[in-house]
Parts: sequence; C-alpha cells; structure tokens
Amino acid sequence: MTKIYYVQDLDFFEAPGGAEQTDRVYFKEGLKRGHDLNLITPHSPLGVEKDDLVILSNIRAYERSKILGIPCRTVTFTHDTWCAYRLYLPLTEKCFTDCPEYPFWNKVYENAELNIFLSPLHYEIHKERFGESVEPHFLTPSGFDDVDRFVDMKNGRSGVCNLNGLLGFKGREQLFKYAGEHPEVAMDIGGSNMEGDKRLDVDLPPNIRYVGPIQSSELPKFYNKYEFYVELHDRPQPYNRTIVESYLSGCKLIVNSLVGATSWPWFTDRDSVRAHLKSAPSEFWVKLEKELNL
Repeated sequence: MTKIYYVQDLDFFEAPGGAEQTDRVYFKEGLKRGHDLNLITPHSPLGVEKDDLVILSNIRAYERSKILGIPCRTVTFTHDTWCAYRLYLPLTEKCFTDCPEYPFWNKVYENAELNIFLSPLHYEIHKERFGESVEPHFLTPSGFDDVDRFVDMKNGRSGVCNLNGLLGFKGREQLFKYAGEHPEVAMDIGGSNMEGDKRLDVDLPPNIRYVGPIQSSELPKFYNKYEFYVELHDRPQPYNRTIVESYLSGCKLIVNSLVGATSWPWFTDRDSVRAHLKSAPSEFWVKLEKELNL
C-alpha cells in the first residue's frame, strides 16, 4: 500500500480555517477508504521515500528547497493563488508577466502528477499564468464537515449580511462602496475585526453595523436572519465557503464574478449544490486512486 503524506502549514485537526476544514474532510474520507494517510506540518520532519505520495496543500511555511526536493510523486491541492501578497493586493498585469513567485510555483505544478483546484475560476487563473504546467488537473469543491446544518429555517428575514467583510482582502472597500450606493440597505457584518495581531479601526458607513465574531455553531442561525448575503471582491477567490453556507441557509446572493464557488456549472439551485458537496470527498479519492494507481 502506498504511504500518503498530507503536507499542510497547519494541523487541520485543530485549526478552524476553511482550508483546514476542507483538508480534514478529505483526509478523513481517505482514511475511511483504507489509505495509509499521515499528516505533516512544519513541526514534523518531512521524511518521505521514493515510493510514497505527497499531497501538497498550503505550504507557505516550508522551505522551498525542501518542497522541490521531495523524492516521490506529488499532488498539489492548494487553496490559494500563487501570490504571496494575495491578502493585500488584487492581481495586476505584472502578476502575469513579472512575478517573483513564478519560478517556484511553476516548478511545483510542473513536478506534480496531478494539480487539484477548488473551482473553475481557481483553475482558470492558474492556467492563464502557468499554462501546461498545471496539467493534468481536476476540480473539487471545498469540503464540509456537515453541510446539512446549513438549511433554510423558514424564519422571517430582512436586511443584508456579510462575514469577515471588515478585512481588506475580503472586499471591505467594495462593501463600503455598495453601502454608500444603497443607503436604504441595512447591512450587518460579522466575523473577525483583526488583521494579523492588530485590531481594525475603520469608520463604518452609517448603514453598516459590525455585530462581532460569529461562532461556527451559530452560523446557520446568523444566515437565517437575513434576506441577502453580499460579497464583492476585487481579486479572484478560489472558492469562498461563506457564499455556499449562506446560500444553503436560504439567503439570496449579491456577488460578482470573482467568486470561485459560483463558477461551478452546478451552482444553479440549493439541491444541486448540496448533492455535489456531499459526493465530492469520495469523488476526490476515486480520481486519485484511478489516476495514480493507489
């Protein structure tokens, strides 16, 4: 049996982020299917042998020479773009012509037996930059521990909500602009008000209210209070699970074309979305088993 190492910046059994939840769901599915899976974080030795398989998830915390020196087959399953500054700057023309990150990531994709992306949009922006280096590829959506907790509770709804929109890389300026253009709209923003270790100090438009952090267990109730969920980004989003959570919880969406989740052709109705999310983890492993003879 092939020994499979899952390489991630964070321990996804402890970290609460969306990328970590996706990795956790797919990792557990692999265990259920009988695979010999092992998690490696920067605190673990990267001790692999030539007959092993390494799945590269988020890997910014690793020395690049160690990643490029992996002696066995690799698969990429990154949840970001290649850009080291994606949290602060939208992609520009220079990103596609003179990017210092390009040589490393091009080699990572080129070396991989398979490159996995979270949405058609996620793949398209990589294909535009890296060309044939990202082939062969396939797509799989973000994983959910329990997608059925996000349902329409048939409560009375009003207003507009957003999660984490106070963060600059989550579309803050676009949200504020939308609020200014629609003064009749009352918008509540929940989630984090921290960037790094600094508390944000921003002046809110008069029709926006910050309602504080929302615990994961409270998200379905939060979404069900509102008629609309809004996210308006200025840079491509690989997936954006909050879009899916709010949609399955009954919200109408106000989004632009930079959201990976809505670029899926099956993002047409809630039943379709729910069905595809439930089948995705097993389809992920079926694909790997077939393509890599696992």
